[in-house]
Amino acid sequence: GLVDCRTEIEHMYVGHPAGAEHVAWQEGPDWEVDPQFAAKVARVVNAGQYGQAEALLSAGSGFAKASSALSVAVLKLRKEAGV
Repeated sequence: GLVDCRTEIEHMYVGHPAGAEHVAWQEGPDWEVDPQFAAKVARVVNAGQYGQAEALLSAGSGFAKASSALSVAVLKLRKEAGV
C-alpha cells in the first residue's frame, strides 16, 4: 500500500495512485503538521505491519526528519511490536 500525505486538495485534484490511502501531513490555512499524523497512518497500516509502515513513511525522508514526533511514533510502534 501507499500512503499519500499530500493535502486533500492535492489528493483530489492532482490525482493519486489507485489504492493510495490519504492521510494529510498538513492542511491549510495554518499549514501546521497534524499532531495526529503518525497515529492516523498507524491506523491505516495493517496490525503488525510496523516494518511496512516505516517503509511507507520513508523514515529517512525529509518528512520524517522534519517531524521528530513521527520518528518517535514509528520507534514506539516498533518497540510495542517487538520489532
